[in-house]
Amino acid sequence: GQPGSNGSDFYIRGISTLSGMTSPLIILDGVEVSSADLDALDPEIIEGFSILKDATATAMYGTRGANGVMIVTTKSGADLEKPIIGVRVETNITQPTKVPSFVDGYRYMELYNEAVTNEGTGNILYTQEQIENTRNGVNPYIWPNVDWYGSLFKDLAFNQKANFNIRGGTKKITYFMNVGANHETGMLKNEASKYFSYKNNIDLMKYTFQNNIDFHMSKTSTISLHLNVQLNDLRQPNTSVGNLYSAVMNSNPVDFPIAYPADGVNNWIYWGAYAGGNDQGAVNPMASLTNGYTDIFESTVMANIDFEQKLDFLLKGLRFKALFSYKNYNKTTTSRSQGINRYTLTGYTQNADGSYSLNISPFGSSNPSKPVLSTTSSVAGDRRIYFQSYVDYMNKFGNHNVSGMLLWNIDQYDNNAPGNLVASLPRRKMGFAGRLSYDYDNRYMFEVNAGYNGSENFAKGHKWGFFPSVAVGWNVSQENFFEPLKDVISNLKLRASYGLVGSDETGSGAGSYLYRDNVELNSIGYTTGSGWNVTNKGPKILQYAIANATWERARKLDIGLDITMFRNLHITADYFHEYRYNILMER
Repeated sequence: GQPGSNGSDFYIRGISTLSGMTSPLIILDGVEVSSADLDALDPEIIEGFSILKDATATAMYGTRGANGVMIVTTKSGADLEKPIIGVRVETNITQPTKVPSFVDGYRYMELYNEAVTNEGTGNILYTQEQIENTRNGVNPYIWPNVDWYGSLFKDLAFNQKANFNIRGGTKKITYFMNVGANHETGMLKNEASKYFSYKNNIDLMKYTFQNNIDFHMSKTSTISLHLNVQLNDLRQPNTSVGNLYSAVMNSNPVDFPIAYPADGVNNWIYWGAYAGGNDQGAVNPMASLTNGYTDIFESTVMANIDFEQKLDFLLKGLRFKALFSYKNYNKTTTSRSQGINRYTLTGYTQNADGSYSLNISPFGSSNPSKPVLSTTSSVAGDRRIYFQSYVDYMNKFGNHNVSGMLLWNIDQYDNNAPGNLVASLPRRKMGFAGRLSYDYDNRYMFEVNAGYNGSENFAKGHKWGFFPSVAVGWNVSQENFFEPLKDVISNLKLRASYGLVGSDETGSGAGSYLYRDNVELNSIGYTTGSGWNVTNKGPKILQYAIANATWERARKLDIGLDITMFRNLHITADYFHEYRYNILMER
């Protein structure tokens, strides 16, 4: 739930593989995108989506079809006398569905003593004086009583969102344009500004822009441009919300205060620390929250050019379509952090007026010094170029409906990784696919699909995989003998499909180029010589070649039943079975 967290996990018909890639393929307007891209989509621009599960439906999508496919389409323009303008402004309140309850410090000490006594695990107990002084709040530095969760986390967060879109066009040009802004804040309090000059609470601004233009050059030719731009501007603490939550759970309320009072000598924060001589994993959650901030700026640009040409002058029902897509993602991260000085209470004295004088010392062997914000930065990103072309045919001859398609695509992925030669090498895939379908009088249906896909992940002789599938259907309700039942069951359809699908994702961190040894030069070394002044280094094998690595494959069977009863009650039932094999695993 942390704003800025990318990549929702969802699965189609469960997880069927032991490799690292279990998520489905996501197709946006004909082009593969990541789950983070899907997260960033403004719901206002989505026209619809569909889920493909069985072998015949996923055969056309090549190297990731084994895990299923989600297809998302965005809205397009329309020939309208007046454009349709939509404006939407909303605010929402978010809060955790469940928050743990914490006892006060004095109750914690009572329960601790009870547990240690009952289990016989030690003889160091909190004294009654400590418990009573904590209960009465005598001195929060000597007898602290810290609500760590309440100190770091808010009860709720307010978020805002605004959206503007316009849809219209003429017979020649139709358009849909959308602009959106989304402001999200997290559950962390803005505590850094109480101690330092900067703010580091979670603050995310997301800007989205979608521009879909269709140019109808003639009755048979259309060219379309789809442009999607996503900008994210995020500030957050250096420590993740998950680690801060763990720090809260690992720090009890009575070990140390958030900070001790300054003595006027040093101008830094005297953060509290565990006084037992051993952290036992406990850290000061407030110090971790406020020790710096991270700024992240992300930009994603996706541009699709789509051309469609009807070829009825050659053969009625014949059509040609081509798609070119370019996607570029960039991320710039700048982090500023400072050290923290931790102190423990070593003693105290009570003055005549009832006040207390504290003796505090640096924690452990640390040597306190003035913290200074240091800066680190990094850049990352990737880009993808995709081209697809196909011809399809659809026609009807009496009660006979025939259709077919032949497709070719090529995909290139580049990682914008500076200084990493292997990671920056382009990764390419290529695929061919075909489909032939026939139905008679909307009663008997038959379809054959086949995909022939190539991936550079595998060695010669294993690069290409062939994935066929077949599907049949019978619309029983269209038969003459079914006519008496139409008033009760208006539709009854039986269907079945069986086929082979594949995945070239190797998972387990194996990466690509599996057929070559992964060698790191000048890695392992030793020093020798009479004066120990000669050092030699040699290669280190990170991963041995896997010459026979090949496609991960899945055999999928699906048997389904569709029923419509009383015109309005729709029932769909499916039995499916998947067998996955050739899964690459690390020994």
